Amino acid sequence: MTFQIFERDTNPYHRGKGWALYSHWVLDDFLSLLPQHLINRLPETYIDPQATARGENGRFTFFDLSTDEAKWQVPPTRRLRLSRNKLRNLLLDGIDVQWAKRGVNIIQDGEGLEAHFDNGFTVAVPVRFLGASTITPADVGKRFKELDPFCFQGGDPQTDSFLFFSFLDTPTSNDRNTDSDFEC
Repeated sequence: MTFQIFERDTNPYHRGKGWALYSHWVLDDFLSLLPQHLINRLPETYIDPQATARGENGRFTFFDLSTDEAKWQVPPTRRLRLSRNKLRNLLLDGIDVQWAKRGVNIIQDGEGLEAHFDNGFTVAVPVRFLGASTITPADVGKRFKELDPFCFQGGDPQTDSFLFFSFLDTPTSNDRNTDSDFEC
């Protein structure tokens, strides 16, 4: 499958270190998507490689800060604590990213879609490209809410497609002067 990646940041270090990530419930699926040479390099991304090698993976302890009492911990499970910027750089291995391409418009013409960037660059975009919000009629939004009240995701192993869906607001929380639609 051919693809192009356009990134608004000027380089992979533009945003700094960022947050660390826990990979837990999705870890097996994530690893199944990586080529073996990147899996072999995954320890480069660990927050604490020595603790990970010892099998330590954190407890997600929640403390009552007024008493210093530990109130609860997440049960042990297979999980990895990863540096976001190191993981991003690892995943860039072999990927040609077109940096400093901030999208400013997508225009539909008779042939399809065309993405326009702030530096004057334009490119034809496949119709399968999605990544925008939309106002959704109440009947559709209600069907989505039956699946999950906040967000859901799914994948198709035959096409290697992934979908993440999220409500951005609902008829009771929007500022559009309407009580009949959802922003998704």
